[in-house]
Amino acid sequence: MLEAAGATKTSFARTVAEAELIEARWQDYQLAIVDVGRGDRSAMLLAGRLGAAGLGVAITHEGDPAAPARDGAPVLRKPYGQERLLAACAAALA
Repeated sequence: MLEAAGATKTSFARTVAEAELIEARWQDYQLAIVDVGRGDRSAMLLAGRLGAAGLGVAITHEGDPAAPARDGAPVLRKPYGQERLLAACAAALA
């Protein structure tokens, strides 16, 4: 979906630990989409580090009514469709 919308390079890190393993290559990316579980402090800290490294950040989460927020990053509550995901990506990059 992201490639069809014009993303030139995508990569998946399925855990915070996987994202940290590729930290040396973060500068190769413009955007990170971080999935935050209920009370997942490590994912929120990762989102902050990615933002501090200059990446746009969008946050996704399950239906927690107290949506996590991080430095103005757009937040997507699951489930979400392509239109909302692409809008959040555009907002994160703005």
